Amino acid sequence: MIHLLQTTSLFKTEDKTSTTSQKKKPSEGMVSSIRKSMKQSSLIAEAKQKTHVAKKKYNKQLKDKNPKLYDKPPHLR
Repeated sequence: MIHLLQTTSLFKTEDKTSTTSQKKKPSEGMVSSIRKSMKQSSLIAEAKQKTHVAKKKYNKQLKDKNPKLYDKPPHLR
């Protein structure tokens, strides 16, 4: 009787470990798409930063060319 209980408890623990050890791994397509999207988002962020800097330079050049106009607030120009 004790022997049967021990074997059933062994089977139960084996079932638990087999389900936890067989975790789903992401497929290669999924991993590559995640990497691709991360790369795209970093490129987009870099482009936004560059355009922001370019806009600041352009606005500064305009302000330097015509300081009287840019002394006024935008709604009064």
